Amino acid sequence: MIEVNLSYRSLKKENDPDAGKMFDPDICASGESGWFVLELTTNTKSKAGKLQKYQYLDCNSLAIYSIPPAQGSPDVMSGRLEHVDDGDFC
Repeated sequence: MIEVNLSYRSLKKENDPDAGKMFDPDICASGESGWFVLELTTNTKSKAGKLQKYQYLDCNSLAIYSIPPAQGSPDVMSGRLEHVDDGDFC
């Protein structure tokens, strides 16, 4: 199942200023083997920092939208029309 424009809460980790904050990736999908987050943009600035934060999204947030929760961290990637260095998330 794929859902678009939803909000997800970050996991609460010690000493993390983003713990418990809401994030809104463009596309999120889950399945039997895991889940992923996709950020689509035409912005020419790197979103590596934002994408890194998506790795800590709480998979239990998926249940809010009737998406089966998956275990572990999501696979995170970005989609663009042209190359911009988003680190490990390209």
